[in-house]
Amino acid sequence: MLALLSLIPGIGTVVQGILGALFDAKVRIVQAKTGADRDAAVGLLKAAEVEAHERTAALAIIAGNKLLTLLVIAFATPLVLYEWQVIVIDKLWCGALSLNCSTDPIKGDVAERAKTIITFIFGAPAATTIGKMWFARKGQ
Repeated sequence: MLALLSLIPGIGTVVQGILGALFDAKVRIVQAKTGADRDAAVGLLKAAEVEAHERTAALAIIAGNKLLTLLVIAFATPLVLYEWQVIVIDKLWCGALSLNCSTDPIKGDVAERAKTIITFIFGAPAATTIGKMWFARKGQ
């Protein structure tokens, strides 16, 4: 499909312009959130992109190993079931039938474990977070 699109004259220029505008918008958003200059914001975005590629490689390693995949499923299943209870049963089912259903929120050590599991499975935007922490200290 991409090869077919490359046969259309000027399509590469249009795509490159759209991607450039999208990147500039991301840079402006990072600048607004962190208060950084343009070069620092570009560096943060590039670091976040590198981190995303590394995270994808790590997920590929997990997916290639049956034992690691089963381990991730074993840790994620209780959280998925809990979210199913909260969203499907409490919100949708009980809401549609006007019943009074509520599940207590996850808190304490269980919430920290859930956060760790989710961060392990899906990753965390650490480069952007570190950048925000770095630029937030400028005013101090």
